Amino acid sequence: TTSATLKARLKEGATVQDCLLIVKDRWRRWGQKIDMMENFNPVTLFRPSHFEKYLVEAQAAKDGAGEWEPPEVRAARK
Repeated sequence: TTSATLKARLKEGATVQDCLLIVKDRWRRWGQKIDMMENFNPVTLFRPSHFEKYLVEAQAAKDGAGEWEPPEVRAARK
């Protein structure tokens, strides 16, 4: 079920904050892309084969203060 994938990640040790970080990050990456919006669902976001990759990418996208910023913004600052 939809909630089963999320519950499984939490049971494996992911935090609610990890899950929210992924949701925010993926929305910013996919939210305005028609071809990617169908992937913005709990089954895809919390699937075991995707979760760790999405979490690492979301954590890498955070700035030094812990706030998320789009990759384009970070790249422009460098």
